[in-house]
Amino acid sequence: MSRSHRLPIGQDIRHLRAFAGVGLHLANSNRLMYGLTIGSVERVLLRLETIAIDQQDFESGTAFFEIRHYLLDTSRKVAATYRTELDQAEKAEKDALSAILDAKISDEDERATEVMRSRSKGIMIPEIEIAETNHPKRIIGSDLTDNAVDLIRLDVIIGKQHASHAHKLGKDFEAWFQEQLRQQGVASEKTSPSDFTSEELCELGIPTLRQQIAEIRAYNRTHKRSLGILLCVRDDYVGQQIADECYFCGYFGRRDPCVIAFDDTENLSEFQKVYKQFNLRLVLIPANGPQTDQDLQQALDAANL
Repeated sequence: MSRSHRLPIGQDIRHLRAFAGVGLHLANSNRLMYGLTIGSVERVLLRLETIAIDQQDFESGTAFFEIRHYLLDTSRKVAATYRTELDQAEKAEKDALSAILDAKISDEDERATEVMRSRSKGIMIPEIEIAETNHPKRIIGSDLTDNAVDLIRLDVIIGKQHASHAHKLGKDFEAWFQEQLRQQGVASEKTSPSDFTSEELCELGIPTLRQQIAEIRAYNRTHKRSLGILLCVRDDYVGQQIADECYFCGYFGRRDPCVIAFDDTENLSEFQKVYKQFNLRLVLIPANGPQTDQDLQQALDAANL
């Protein structure tokens, strides 16, 4: 998967579809494979969805989303069967019988298998119709409903314990943030997003980065748009963390509708070193605080990505 984006788009899609098909078969054939393959299959399906939406094949994009939702939902139900507590008498009886037979007897295994059987269904991995023309995404904005925009700006903020969050407020964020602190009566010693846990940031109205990306994906599916993302990163020493987030969300190569804007060369270098197989579009922006969308537009145009 890490090399597929270097192939022509037709071959890239064929490789990804084959991987997704095999992954689905393994997961649906063996309950243990849910824990071993579900993460990789989810990333491939995310990537296929992204490619489909970018190519304006919205029907296939929605199908990939529904397959991923089915897999994740089934995975949760399978995992839940192993959380059922046995009372002490049942546990002692099962342990005694296991010792006699020299084998582990698991009611949870039987329940997990039954869950899989009850949810089993045939799934076809859809093809993707490649667009005849696909203009590069360059116009930056924060309003999903603006038809002139094709890259949504997400300013990344890092909370306590390296929690990745993001907002679409641009240069107005600081004033908004301080007003939120005042309205909610937050302790005066907490003045920066880095002072808050992930849960606290969500309570303040700042979603996680993955939630923001999921919202844009959902908007694309519903409204038949092909909006990409521009991640503006200004915290220090987070190059690897941003690379991890991109990997989890299925963004790998220059064709993907994702641009990373760093204001620090160390972050940019760290990002490139961590995942050498990545070929995402990167741009260096001035380090003198938040810029307007127009300022970022100029930096993007100058980079000629």
